[in-house]
Amino acid sequence: MRLSVIALLLSAALRAAIPIWIDTDPSVARGGHEVDDGFALLEAFRSPELSVRGVSVVFGNAPLDTAFPIGQQLVKEFGPPRMAVHRGAASAQDLGVETDASRALEAALRGEKLVVLAIGPLTNVATVLKQHPELAKRITKIVAVAGRRPHQRFIARAGARPFRDFNFEMDAPAFQVLLDSKVPLVLAPWEVSSKVWLRARDLATLRSKDPSLSWVLDAAQDLLLFWRKNFGTDGLNPFDTLAVGYVIAPDGFRCEQLPIAIKHLPDDTVAAGGALKPYLIAARELSSSNTTDYCFAPPPGFAETLVERIAHAQTSPIDESIWDKLTKKYVTPEARVDYAALKKETPRLDAYLKELAPKWPDWLGVDEREAALINAYNALTVRWILTNYPVESIWRTKHPFTEARYTIDGQRVSLDQIEGQLRAMGDPRIHSALVCASRSCPPLRREAYQGSRLNEQLDANFHDWLANGRLNEFSVPTRTASVSMIFKWYGDDFRKNDGSVEKYLARYGPGGQVKFLSEPGSRIEYKPYNWGLNDTSNHGSHYSQENFYWDALRNK
Repeated sequence: MRLSVIALLLSAALRAAIPIWIDTDPSVARGGHEVDDGFALLEAFRSPELSVRGVSVVFGNAPLDTAFPIGQQLVKEFGPPRMAVHRGAASAQDLGVETDASRALEAALRGEKLVVLAIGPLTNVATVLKQHPELAKRITKIVAVAGRRPHQRFIARAGARPFRDFNFEMDAPAFQVLLDSKVPLVLAPWEVSSKVWLRARDLATLRSKDPSLSWVLDAAQDLLLFWRKNFGTDGLNPFDTLAVGYVIAPDGFRCEQLPIAIKHLPDDTVAAGGALKPYLIAARELSSSNTTDYCFAPPPGFAETLVERIAHAQTSPIDESIWDKLTKKYVTPEARVDYAALKKETPRLDAYLKELAPKWPDWLGVDEREAALINAYNALTVRWILTNYPVESIWRTKHPFTEARYTIDGQRVSLDQIEGQLRAMGDPRIHSALVCASRSCPPLRREAYQGSRLNEQLDANFHDWLANGRLNEFSVPTRTASVSMIFKWYGDDFRKNDGSVEKYLARYGPGGQVKFLSEPGSRIEYKPYNWGLNDTSNHGSHYSQENFYWDALRNK
């Protein structure tokens, strides 16, 4: 990696995917009369603008014992590989009771800031805020499917039986916890979803384009018939999908900032004179200090866009299998490269790099793009060493980082420029993955990075990097962390988004050895960087800092 800062203007496709957590109450089954949670999960999984960090399940549309296995099936079939689904509250009485869901969401928030999509009752989310109020600042916003303006009744058509404000009414005290926490709140209520309709032709389109959706669409067809029979409509409102849509593209929604409060008024789903029930009201005339972004109109063509997103489970056109096989074969468990043997495989490596050269499609997901750029950087670095092998150091070659000698994504770029694109994506974990063919580099992973597993792979590489005592050392007796110069060179990257070098070391460092970093009197030192070649042979073993100084000077 080169020690320079490169400013790049990036399109929306290059911005980091929004990290989100989904708390849901799915009931995708014939007779369940709910399918919008399923559609919302599909929408989120198939939107490159989002990176789903976790899914938790709460009671609601179905009892927890029914909803949880449905959530597991949805994530297993359509979500990121090996993503866990966390079991949460079984009733409103579980508010404040720790569950697997509340523990998982707590851990995720301690690791990074998240947008929380609450598309079921708020019990799981409110439990985290009740037990750990300090985590409120780690939630970028909560987008909830609930709320109304004064005097609104939730009806599918004139004269039909009113709906309840289900997610809110199932656990109104949980919503009060949320309001008290002052977490930024967006409501995607009945008002906005009532203006979007999915009809029989939309279900037919989805069925024709993606047969894997058949069991979800069977439930949707059943729900469509239920609406036709009970409400006299020729379609259904996909409630929860509007919350996901808002996170993807908020500018398309019409919303306004309004005071919000919980009021107890006569039940509008029964005849006059019924008992009081709680209402989540957003209105200008309220004197409440709590506010919400209340969304009341969706973007034009939302239903068509939703169908397109769900129907097209697009994957990267870049075949990483060649690079994957080469790393498994020629990178040792100690992260050294057998360049002498790999040089015989140069045609295979060139075939892989040729695949990276054409313009990548605009719909390529952010995680897929980030993974491809990391693989490109590492593969091109290895290729440049093979061009000059045998060599003591990458600095013994001519302008290794600054010369634009490669074509990637339709553009002529240098290694510095690829690194600049990755740094601009805002994920400092890339510094544990980019390898500069030197002995002090982070470990070269013995597999290709993949968009579907990128979060998991970057976490694992960061852990492996810090656990390598040759590259990073943690001394509990002296309360000293002696770490890679990379943390000094790229300190600004780690300090962005409420981070710091100390926080990353504490999060990814060897268990039990890094606790002192959060205590007074600890200190960080930076180890000299060995630019000798990361070869399995003796090449680079005697390359000194003095050699590096003169070689770097000549390469300016």
